[in-house]
Amino acid sequence: MIMKFKDKAYILQFITMTHEQLTEILSQHKLWLENEGGQRANLSGANLHGANLSGANLRGAILTGANLSGANLHGANLSGANLRGANLSGAYLSRAYLYEADLRGANLTGANLHGADLHGADLSGALGIMQFGPMPTSGRIIFFVQHESAIMAQAGCFWGTIDELEQAVKAKHNCPMYLGIIALVRQQWKPINNQ
Repeated sequence: MIMKFKDKAYILQFITMTHEQLTEILSQHKLWLENEGGQRANLSGANLHGANLSGANLRGAILTGANLSGANLHGANLSGANLRGANLSGAYLSRAYLYEADLRGANLTGANLHGADLHGADLSGALGIMQFGPMPTSGRIIFFVQHESAIMAQAGCFWGTIDELEQAVKAKHNCPMYLGIIALVRQQWKPINNQ
C-alpha cells in the first residue's frame, strides 16, 4: 500500500498479528496508562482488518498507517491516539471517543460515526469525511461521511443520511446556514456508487 503525506510517498507493509499478540499489546498498554509499567501500544502498520476492538482503551496509542478497515471500535477510547494515515474505511466507530486524535490522512470512507466524539480531532487531509463548524448558533461541528449508497451526517446526537438531516433541519429550525452546508456537500460529493 502506498500512502501520500505532503507529496511524499511512503510504502506501508501491513503487519499481521495473532489474537494473543494483540491481547498482550493491549494488556501492556493498560499498564502503561495506569503508570504501572507496561508499554504504550504501538500498532503502526498493523493489519487489524475486521478486528473486534469494541470498548478497547487505546488512549494515546500509536496506530499510524494501521489497517482498521471494517474493525469494530464501538465505544473504544482512541483519545489522543495517532491514527495518521490509518485505514478506517467501513470501521464501526459508534460511540468511539476520538477526542484530539490525530486522523491526518486517515481514510474514513464508509465509517459509522454514530455518537462518536471527534472534538479536537485533526482531520487534515482525511479521506471520506468533511467537517463544518463550530456552528455559531449551537457550537456544533457537523461531519459528513461518504458511504457506498448515501452521504451520512453527524450533527450532535443526530446520525443519518444527508436527506434525513435536511428534513430534520427544515422541520425544526429551517436554518439557512445548515441548508447551505447541505447544498455544498451535495455539490462536492455523491455516494460512492453514484460517482
